[in-house]
Amino acid sequence: MTMQGRIARRALLAGLVAAAPCHALGRKPFGGTLRLVIPWSLLRIDPHDLDDPIAALFGNLIADPLYALDAQGRPYPTLARAMPEAVARGARVKLRAGLVTSRGRPLTAQDLRASLERSAKRAGGALLADVSALRAVPGDTLALEFVGADAEGLATRLSSPLLSVLPRNYSPL
Repeated sequence: MTMQGRIARRALLAGLVAAAPCHALGRKPFGGTLRLVIPWSLLRIDPHDLDDPIAALFGNLIADPLYALDAQGRPYPTLARAMPEAVARGARVKLRAGLVTSRGRPLTAQDLRASLERSAKRAGGALLADVSALRAVPGDTLALEFVGADAEGLATRLSSPLLSVLPRNYSPL
């Protein structure tokens, strides 16, 4: 029973009991602080280095490959605009428009080329063994040609973390 400005005890108790499960349905606010301690130094991280355990664990936090693999192992574009396109000399990959580095600089085919050449000198050389050259496409700052590469298998190889895209001036330090 309610009286003028008052709620009966049973009505209040019934309202509290009915409202309790509703908290579980609501969204929890984002925020807070999560602190983790790891037994290694994070002063140097190089996603293109096969012998870097820090990069194996945390490399995907600072660099992304052009493609990723779905649950069935099929590649799909992440930083690339589409799947590799077969051209006369090999395959062409085009970056998505509007990509920027962590410093706010535009990511271009020059960055992609420098990153892949850097990786080929380190651990990614075997993944790019069939690529005889990387060529810029005249008039397109986002496209890069992989001379001698097979367009169908290229996306799978470019999904490797060892071929992650880094900016031209990247330093592991």
